[in-house]
Amino acid sequence: MKTFLDEVSKRIIDRVDSTGDCIIILPNNRSKLYILNSISKIISKPIISPQTFTISEFITELSDSSEADKLRLIFDFYDIYKSNTPESETDNFENFLIWAPTLLSDFNKLDSYLVNTEIFFKDLISYHELTFWDQKIRFKFNLNFWERLPKYYKALKKKLSLSKFKYKGLIYREAINSLPIYIESIKKKHFFVGFNALNNAEIIIFQEFLESGLAEIYWDIDKFFINNQYYLNGHFIRKYLKDWNHYKRNKYKFFCDTFSSSKNIEIVGFPDEISQSKYVGQKISEYHKISKSGKTAIILADESLLIPVLSGFSNEIKKFNVTMGYNLKLSPLYSFFNLIIDLHEESKDSYLNCYNILKILNHGFIKELFKKNQTIIKNFVDVLKNHNMEYISFAEIKKIIKGKSKILDLIFKKNIVTIDLINNFFKMISEFKKNQIVSNQFLFLPYFHDLFKSLKITYDSQKIVDSFKILRYCFDQFVEEKKVDFSGSLDDNVQVMGILESRNLDFENVIVTGLNEGIFPKLNQNYSFFSNQIRKEFNLPVDFDNDAIYSYHFYHLLQRSKNISLLYINQVSSLSSGEKSRFLYQIEYDKLKKHNLKSFTKSLEVFPFAQDERVIEKNQSILNQLKLISSKGFSATSIHEYLKNQIGFYDKRILKIDDKNNMNFSVSDLDKGTLIHKCLEDLYRPYLMKILNLNHIDKIISSVEKILNKNIKNLINLKPDLLKGSNLLLFENIKVIIKGYLNFERELIKKGHEIKIIELENFFEFKLNFLKYDFPIKIIGVIDRVDLFDGEIRIIDYKSGLVEKKDLIFKDFLELKNEKSAPLFQLLLYAYISKKKLYKSKKIIGGIISLRNTKNYFLKLENYVNINSNYVDEKFVSSFEIFLKKIFDELFDITKPFTLN
Repeated sequence: MKTFLDEVSKRIIDRVDSTGDCIIILPNNRSKLYILNSISKIISKPIISPQTFTISEFITELSDSSEADKLRLIFDFYDIYKSNTPESETDNFENFLIWAPTLLSDFNKLDSYLVNTEIFFKDLISYHELTFWDQKIRFKFNLNFWERLPKYYKALKKKLSLSKFKYKGLIYREAINSLPIYIESIKKKHFFVGFNALNNAEIIIFQEFLESGLAEIYWDIDKFFINNQYYLNGHFIRKYLKDWNHYKRNKYKFFCDTFSSSKNIEIVGFPDEISQSKYVGQKISEYHKISKSGKTAIILADESLLIPVLSGFSNEIKKFNVTMGYNLKLSPLYSFFNLIIDLHEESKDSYLNCYNILKILNHGFIKELFKKNQTIIKNFVDVLKNHNMEYISFAEIKKIIKGKSKILDLIFKKNIVTIDLINNFFKMISEFKKNQIVSNQFLFLPYFHDLFKSLKITYDSQKIVDSFKILRYCFDQFVEEKKVDFSGSLDDNVQVMGILESRNLDFENVIVTGLNEGIFPKLNQNYSFFSNQIRKEFNLPVDFDNDAIYSYHFYHLLQRSKNISLLYINQVSSLSSGEKSRFLYQIEYDKLKKHNLKSFTKSLEVFPFAQDERVIEKNQSILNQLKLISSKGFSATSIHEYLKNQIGFYDKRILKIDDKNNMNFSVSDLDKGTLIHKCLEDLYRPYLMKILNLNHIDKIISSVEKILNKNIKNLINLKPDLLKGSNLLLFENIKVIIKGYLNFERELIKKGHEIKIIELENFFEFKLNFLKYDFPIKIIGVIDRVDLFDGEIRIIDYKSGLVEKKDLIFKDFLELKNEKSAPLFQLLLYAYISKKKLYKSKKIIGGIISLRNTKNYFLKLENYVNINSNYVDEKFVSSFEIFLKKIFDELFDITKPFTLN
């Protein structure tokens, strides 16, 4: 198979007297290796290798500056920020870290796109003056911030101008300034190979080289995409070929013509990453049998799947090359050290959080370390679970360990300042090395040792505020820059890489994993302080450009390949609706004549898992705690927890061991659900007790962004660390969900259905008076919505996850013990209480609106428990009370222990 780089190599050799007299510039390091490999296969005698640069290296060569360390840049910027901001309006360093990286990224774009910053900041301030002129005084701080941006930018630029180290955008400006001298002084031929989306500085550099006659450019794109404006992947290259003076005089002809040729393409959906990874191993073996000489590329749209994918390789795949480095963030050691930082960040005076301790003791790395001495960990865990308190003192922990483990002593040692913990990490690593256990995780220890060494140097040289949260930020910055390289060869038949590393490379067989919407393409990656309107005005990248870039990467993978497997996950996760990438839909819709296309899904393999075999005897103390819970009120969630897993109920409700995760500061499903519910409440509340019309619903839809932003701000004020990458993606996803649902209700109104909302987010307390105990049993909850739909009262529970009609079908109340029956149980409980308390004499319907599954809209209870009725009636009430009585009789029976149901 002849690749793009093979063809370019042949043309370069034909165009120069000596390869030593030319310079080749490529998008990335991987391309450099491959083009040199291609050249070596063409020539028959020893030659001088051409100089090769990545575009980043070449720009640095032009400017004579180097890229600044990101962490150092943040510290420098904070000093500038403080000196140019009134003390009363200055964020502390922790809050500064939330927004400063985004602003630095914006400054970087301003410079790499050669924006006139004087005009830009003037227009930006005018824009925000117009935006905020009619707002309340609370917006004054915002306006002051925009007015100070030029000061921040100029001060940072001035400081960096005195240094050899700068951020990339300033290096681009320097490169442009020195370009005429460089072109005048160098006579070597330059070849720019395989580029697509260029910033404005690169556009000027490329054109200047073309006009000088010193350069040739080779674009890697099929003529099918050049001739079809419909395809976004050709957007940038079509623009350059149309606008650049060189191409107006010299028509570019070096296109491939292979996309329309015969190809075998399969699009396969999987229930989870493990199933997907196993399939990858099967396909490699299959492709190897079809063509033993043909190379196969495994492209990971989601690079976190590297280890699962490698684990799925069969034994017959003996040689493979992983071209991407393994991100240390994906290693268990990273999560282990992060848990320790988490533990000390949440410590209170001389006390540590018990739940955080349990997370460390249950970590896989600890289990590996203490494989031969499990008793000490088991005893520690048992003491904590019997401790029945949220916090435990350092002194008590010391008594538990009794000096039996140096490692545990170091982990749970009190650290007065953050540098103490860094020093303790060194000691821990030293102790780990003494351990004789053979584990892959121990291979990462030298990397973390070097990382903590760099971290310590940074702390020693910088005046860093003493904060474990800041330590975590610095730790993460160093981890981002460290990758573990794998051994392998370019000639190995199987090549594993990320999307960006596949640029310029071609393979006969291609397997792409993780092709889900939100992963490929990523949603809304242009995180910026500058609005879309401002960015468009100054020719800065916007979302459209991002889509065009992803489109280019996707179709490039398909251009020259013959056998293609495109894989995605079809089940819902916290960041995805299980939706396959838009590019997969496009391939299906635009199927070409010679493309043999198949689409299908794979089902989940189910394996048995270990169960909790504990039996917890009840005593008077436990009963007293249950009565306390009852006096405050049982929620539907807590009752269902007991139904599905009594031991889990005991751990969470009695021992207070909650399944929280503070480590990653990510938006939980609870936060997400709360955000959606609050937005829907705010959107609909102005129209309570009104029959909704199209004018109402259009106003509601137009308010989505404003209401969502308001509620996100409220959430961020409570949890500032939520304002980061994956969460911004999730917020965008929430907006799509809400708008999709509202548009569906709009269609219902348009078709003539009558909707009148009676109540929203109605909190209730209800005593189960039919239970004759000497203490009250109280139920509490919030009914999301009560409305009249075509004259019928509906009790509605919103669900932001995917719920289907089959999830509401059951024949016996005992089926409610199922893990997946939580939405159904909550609906039944709310329907029961609504009938008993709110609408005794009226016919009501209970149902769920699945915001992700609008095609079924309202999933109502019907024909449940062999009760042939569409309504919540007295027969249902009677049956449900019998069921509730069984639950609470058992729960409050001191003779019946907590067991696994």
